[in-house]
Amino acid sequence: AGNTSLPGTGTVSADITAPVVALDDVLTNDSTPALTGTVNDPTATVVVNVDGVDYPAVNNGDGTWTLADNTLPVLADGPHTVSVTATDPAGNTATDTATLTIDTVPADLIGAITIPEDLNGDGILNADELGTDGSFNAQVALGPDAIDGTVVNVNGTNYTVTAADLANGYITAAIPVTGEGPVAIHAEAVDAQGNVDVADADVTVTVDTVPADLIGAITIPEDLNGDGILNADELGTDGSFNAQVALGPDALDGTVVNVNGVNYTVTAADLANGYITAAIPVTGEGPVAIHAEAVDAQGNVDVADADV
Repeated sequence: AGNTSLPGTGTVSADITAPVVALDDVLTNDSTPALTGTVNDPTATVVVNVDGVDYPAVNNGDGTWTLADNTLPVLADGPHTVSVTATDPAGNTATDTATLTIDTVPADLIGAITIPEDLNGDGILNADELGTDGSFNAQVALGPDAIDGTVVNVNGTNYTVTAADLANGYITAAIPVTGEGPVAIHAEAVDAQGNVDVADADVTVTVDTVPADLIGAITIPEDLNGDGILNADELGTDGSFNAQVALGPDALDGTVVNVNGVNYTVTAADLANGYITAAIPVTGEGPVAIHAEAVDAQGNVDVADADV
């Protein structure tokens, strides 16, 4: 019929701009970590791919995206390839890649704990070894990964490693002593990834500063009237007199009692008698001091004194 129509008009909007998405490299000791990054399109969907497996992430709408903690399976130590892809409603996509490194093995920061005051290495601190300051030292060996500034915690107290400590190969911790008995020493240090390195083994030492009851009173049997004076009749003519040192309940066959520098070994007969007898030489008129001592198994000294 030869009819014609006027040309039509319309507008088409094209969206060819891809979103911008980003993820930084991650180093962590969490084997199922949360991941986060940035995305400039609040309407884009975000998918994270770890070791070839996709995991939907949350676009927070504020310029960031998040993959929640424990979404990932337990990952082995070492590097893992991660990619994150953002797709806008128009289908435009952008991808960024990064490396996720899992490190759950503590750095070698500390080693063995030793007690320098335990001179004979028996795990017991006697009175001489402990001293009078109310504490003893624990030396914690430093591992090859320790650096100036590493913090070592010993029984709850932090010690910061110095260059001098590195040169020595150990840090020294003061361990307070509040009484007799066992004292446990525990040391640990945290590496840059948050892994805790503990000492090779906890160490327990026993504080034993009270002497065993090995000896008691000293008596002089020749001092017949107990006046503390030996006259000619009491002393006799052999140039010596006897001192009897009472044995305590902890004395044993073989206990050594030293009287004025001379050792006397306790015998079964002595134990039956309840004392050892020491010959005290007399070199002239005047006072004679008698000092007796015995050392227990821990090295503590039990003493007794008398004068005639």
